[in-house]
Amino acid sequence: MLSEEASVVVFRREEHSSWDLFRKIRQEKPDLILFFATPPSFFHHILRFPLTPKIFVPMYDGFRPFKALKENLFRFFGLKALCFSSPMAEYHTQIGLKTLSVRYFPKPLSKEFHAKTGPYTFFFWQRNKEITLSLIRSVIGDENINKIFYRSEFDANAPFLERVDGWLSKEELQEVVQKVDFVIAPRTQEGIGMAFLEALAAGTPVIAYDDHTMKDYITPGLNGYLFKEKRIDLSPPKDITASNKAFYDRWVEDRLKIKSFVGF
Repeated sequence: MLSEEASVVVFRREEHSSWDLFRKIRQEKPDLILFFATPPSFFHHILRFPLTPKIFVPMYDGFRPFKALKENLFRFFGLKALCFSSPMAEYHTQIGLKTLSVRYFPKPLSKEFHAKTGPYTFFFWQRNKEITLSLIRSVIGDENINKIFYRSEFDANAPFLERVDGWLSKEELQEVVQKVDFVIAPRTQEGIGMAFLEALAAGTPVIAYDDHTMKDYITPGLNGYLFKEKRIDLSPPKDITASNKAFYDRWVEDRLKIKSFVGF
């Protein structure tokens, strides 16, 4: 989105030492520095580029509050925060940073809706050991499962599993997502949550852990379900076309707000 308005140079923090990264940024003579997920270093970034506008894009997963000294310094030097989840927007507003709260949403795909009762088909791409197949089974109940299309590096066996092997292209993933009744979000926390958002945009309800950013989007019984450890009461998937349109319309407006916020 930024590249629509300006020349954008991207540096990955883990590929450079602090001094090397400082030198590379200085060579670019940027009009704006945007820090994605990793906050700026006071010594290498704030002090050495005091007049260059800076924006921090925090991610909810893995975020740690700043110490009081950093809060004061970030506020004094005018660091701004562009936030994709409500807790991040609340925190950065509370510490006195100029903050913009937005909600990303992909362009919805057309999917013909058919109301259906259980048992249901699911897609679950297990990404870590926090959201496991055994947890999912306890939450949704085996009697509600017709089939689970299961992509994982972890070993699991059940009569209703249909394993999906190899890395799925975006097109292949979209094909699987559109033919199931529910997608199970793969993580307990998300910074933005591309996987579950693309599922929603494809017209498929999502079952997700009850935390952000999933709970910023999912209304239980409407476009999915939220869970912790307790059993959820599954009912037929709803037609989520209207909620998708509302989310996407907001994102179209948020894009304009972002451009204004960063100074375009």
